[in-house]
Amino acid sequence: MVNVINSFLNDNIDSGNPNAFLSCLIFDENLKLKEQQCMKKQVSIDNLWHNLQLPDFECMQNGFVYIFCSNGAETSVFFDDIEIEHTTGNLIEEVHYYPFGLSFGRYTAMPEYSKNKKLFNSQQYEDDEWANNKGIKWYDFDNRNYDPQIGRWHCVDPRVADAPGWSPYNAMWNNPIKFVDPDGQWAVDHIDVTKNKDGTYNVVGGQANSDESIYVVDGSGKRTGEVVGQMLTEFSFHHEDGSAVVGANINLNDQSGHNFFNNKIKNVGLFDYIGNAKGEQPLDFKHKGMNDRNEGTTVSQHHYRGMSFDGKVASARDIGNYSAGYVAGKHGFGWGTSRFAFDALETKQAKGTWNTLLYYPFNRVSEGQPTQQAQRAGHNIGYTIFKQQQFEREWKKATNPWPTGLKY
Repeated sequence: MVNVINSFLNDNIDSGNPNAFLSCLIFDENLKLKEQQCMKKQVSIDNLWHNLQLPDFECMQNGFVYIFCSNGAETSVFFDDIEIEHTTGNLIEEVHYYPFGLSFGRYTAMPEYSKNKKLFNSQQYEDDEWANNKGIKWYDFDNRNYDPQIGRWHCVDPRVADAPGWSPYNAMWNNPIKFVDPDGQWAVDHIDVTKNKDGTYNVVGGQANSDESIYVVDGSGKRTGEVVGQMLTEFSFHHEDGSAVVGANINLNDQSGHNFFNNKIKNVGLFDYIGNAKGEQPLDFKHKGMNDRNEGTTVSQHHYRGMSFDGKVASARDIGNYSAGYVAGKHGFGWGTSRFAFDALETKQAKGTWNTLLYYPFNRVSEGQPTQQAQRAGHNIGYTIFKQQQFEREWKKATNPWPTGLKY
């Protein structure tokens, strides 16, 4: 992208005028440059004030606009009174829902013949089968029809045998905030594991979503009813694309992550952590024991080895990222600042030091969800501790205005 931006800035330059421009770069929501929509206006050399105006343009999708003045000439160029006019588009539709999908308050500017029917959970809403707009008001989930007025299906779950303790008419396990059901068959989840003779578990499948449970299945893939526990995040044993890290081993008796965090991370200094947490350094937990891993265990399976941590089940990669977030939060960095710094490091590793120094955040490379979710979990704890300590310091000052000893 950097090369594309440089090409745009250096293209179609009038050599008779200063190399100074009013420019507008347009990016989509993934920070991909929309080359055909970018524009610029060059300054003239007649030493007079000019009104540099870029033409109006319409954004048809979410994204970012970067407007700036630049001067690459030896001649001094002055810009003043920059104005940006932003006109928002018309609101087409707005719908509010109760958790189980019943709508309350719907605004739409669409004509009746083109009315949007893909509503709650992106499913078809059937409200016009009968005359006078007195339809059945159900959602069509392909395999079953769902009634948001009662939060139940109108026919039994096709996989009712897999959940003997539940009503076959229940929807989203009675918790639509946490679970989704994309096609009316089953509220999607989770991580599936098989149980080994030594009491450990091996990951055999699953999908990243809102369910953080780890379910035991038998050799045929059918659930046994045993739940190992809750993952630290919904991505604890998933690759960046959401697929399960098949073959990763989970040992609930493994306390190495707990010991690492308590002994190495809780009281570590910020710069000490930064200097020792890079790949294969002492505070990079996922790499620990790499040379001693079992024969046949891949690098990815070792990074995602599971263990008990903070009352949940976490991968080694989780614990390393959790530690990074914790350290940043405990030293007073808010989540936005921490996220910016974490992505800067990711960009440096992907693009190189100079490209990062010169162009970040326009060449920003974001870390994946498995990393971000674990960092956020750790940051929540660390930042809470920081705010509590900050409050205690302020309270001490307020209640003891004449302290003895060294001032603080």
